[in-house]
Amino acid sequence: MQPGTASADASASNPASAAGRTVAGYVLGARLRTTACAEVYRAERDGTAATVHVLHAALAARPEIVRAIEQQAVRAAAATDLRNLAATLGAGVDDGLLYVITEAEDGPTLREVLARKYASSGAGLPPRGAGNVIAQIGEALRASGLVHGALTSDSVTIARGGRITLTDLALGPAYAAAVAAGLVEAAGCLAPELARGEPPTAASDCYGLGALLYDALVGRPLARGGPRPSEAVPGVAPEIDELIARACAERPDRRFASAAALRELVVDILMTVDEEADEPEAATQIAIPPALEAAMQDTHEKWLVSKGRFDFGPFNMKAIVDQILHGQIHHGHVLMDKDEGGRAKVDEHPLLGPLVDAAKQARDDARRAHAEVKQQASERKRGVALYGVIGVGVAAAVGAAYLIVTTLTSAKKKEVAGVASVAEASLDVKVSAPKAPPKKSGGGGGARRSGGGGGGGGNGDENLALDMSDEGDGGSETLDMDTVYGVYARYGGKLGGCLSRTGSSSAAISIIIDGPSGKVTWVKVNGEQSGALHGCLSGVLRSMKFPSIDGPRTRAEFEIGL
Repeated sequence: MQPGTASADASASNPASAAGRTVAGYVLGARLRTTACAEVYRAERDGTAATVHVLHAALAARPEIVRAIEQQAVRAAAATDLRNLAATLGAGVDDGLLYVITEAEDGPTLREVLARKYASSGAGLPPRGAGNVIAQIGEALRASGLVHGALTSDSVTIARGGRITLTDLALGPAYAAAVAAGLVEAAGCLAPELARGEPPTAASDCYGLGALLYDALVGRPLARGGPRPSEAVPGVAPEIDELIARACAERPDRRFASAAALRELVVDILMTVDEEADEPEAATQIAIPPALEAAMQDTHEKWLVSKGRFDFGPFNMKAIVDQILHGQIHHGHVLMDKDEGGRAKVDEHPLLGPLVDAAKQARDDARRAHAEVKQQASERKRGVALYGVIGVGVAAAVGAAYLIVTTLTSAKKKEVAGVASVAEASLDVKVSAPKAPPKKSGGGGGARRSGGGGGGGGNGDENLALDMSDEGDGGSETLDMDTVYGVYARYGGKLGGCLSRTGSSSAAISIIIDGPSGKVTWVKVNGEQSGALHGCLSGVLRSMKFPSIDGPRTRAEFEIGL
């Protein structure tokens, strides 16, 4: 196991392989891997496949580790029918072997996937893929209601069908106990309090999930002094550096209140639709049938989307529809109901299938129109060249005529621009003074909104995002609200123009301003991060330049209206 290794005593006292032996009626087959705590085998009993974790003999000899296995296995076995959690089938001691039996694995561990990615590209998963891993594993922890305590990239498998699974929930406390006993080395991916002999807590899982995010992005396990994700991976925002620094703070009370709170932030930052940075397609304008509109009122996040090797989600129906309109979900993607277990291609869904077809047709039409425009432009250029050759003798006359036409056209353009400017300036736009969100108290909990952690990007706790700087690294300055107002108030006409063009009368806007750059890096409009109004306002806001400060970021909220 790369994140932590068994001690010399543990490895020396463990047999080279238990393959061929029978444990709890399961015949052990090929060894899959060796971890810090166990040898992991394929196994079979009466034609049923399983995975058996046989703990190293030095660990099995310690009563506290045996107790940890027995107690956690009972709790883990009760967490049934969770898509992102491998079922625990049994645990105990058989002929001197301490074991845990889980459902059969159907794919490599995340550690193996990351090792291949790093070898080929020098990095880990793309930001959205890394965020998806954290979303799924965070959901497994939340749904089980249990503390793992010792998460590593060997704790996660990625099945051939895209299912991301937490595989060793029953072994987590035993791993922590082995670290406390000095039998297993505590590496950077494990919370520091485990090495001090303290029991694992929810804060330990927050640390483990943050370390897992670092590993997934960079491709290498977390280590103090290692590269920041934003420096090592293109497209990763600096706020992810600060999020990981807070999640993996030395003191447990400086971390987020729970792994679930961290999960929501990761979803909000890495898996939210960003029309400017992440969307090759503009939202397709298609009428939504009444039946689908009714389904979109359900805010429950029950849908997973399988794309290639990964599952994404969960999403509510509105988020699914938005992604179809933006071209993120299309023919061939598989839609899964995580509550009821249904699974079908999105284009075969009775409500979504026609929308997928219509969105594809609209995109195809737009591409054809764009191609025709380019073709006409190309033909015009060839025609100009031809006439240029033919008309060499009258070049002077043509040039003079061109100058006259250009001059007139320029004058008209200036006139039109002036009309547009006057029209924009004539809008009666009301821009409210900004308000700062209340500062978070305590060690990283923060107030959470209800509704769970969805994939639509609307459920993250944005207040937490203001307080995620490295411990002892950098300043804590924020922009005062008068300065913030002084900048965006100058853009009232442009902001009001977005309202006018989209038929809106008002908008509630939240922004995050990056301290060192003074640029707006995050925008939410009326609680949403998609749609025509958000796209227009986001473009205006991101063009603004605020003063630079010695601090991570400033957030402000304000309203505009006509």
